[in-house]
Amino acid sequence: MRPTQLGSTFVRSLVHCFLSLPNQIERRAAVLRQTAEDAPTESAAAELRSKASNYEGDVLPSIRDTDGYKDLLDRTETMLQKMEEQLKENNDGKEEGWLLGKTFSAVDIALGVILNRFALLGYQV
Repeated sequence: MRPTQLGSTFVRSLVHCFLSLPNQIERRAAVLRQTAEDAPTESAAAELRSKASNYEGDVLPSIRDTDGYKDLLDRTETMLQKMEEQLKENNDGKEEGWLLGKTFSAVDIALGVILNRFALLGYQV
C-alpha cells in the first residue's frame, strides 16, 4: 500500500469497526466468564473473571463514549497525515520514502508492525 492511501481509508475503516465493537466486547466478556467456570484452578478462574469485569467496566464504557472515540479517530488521522507528509518530504516529494530520512530504520519497522496489527484487527490500512 502506498503511504498516501493510509489516512482517510484507515479512518473510514475504524469508524466501520467501531459500530461492531460493543457487541464484540460483550461477547468477549461472556466467553471469559464461561471459560472461568471451567478453569482448572480458582486462581485461573479469578483471573478470567477479572478480565471479563475489566472489559465490562472499563473497556465497554470507553468504546460507547462516541465523542471520545471520535476524538481518537481524529487524532489518528492527523498522525497518519503527518507521517505521509514526512514520507514524501524525506524522499523529495515521491510517494515512497522512509520516516526518518532516505534510509530504512527501526521506526519504519515499527510502523509496519502497527499497520499489520491494525489489519489483523480488521481495519483496512
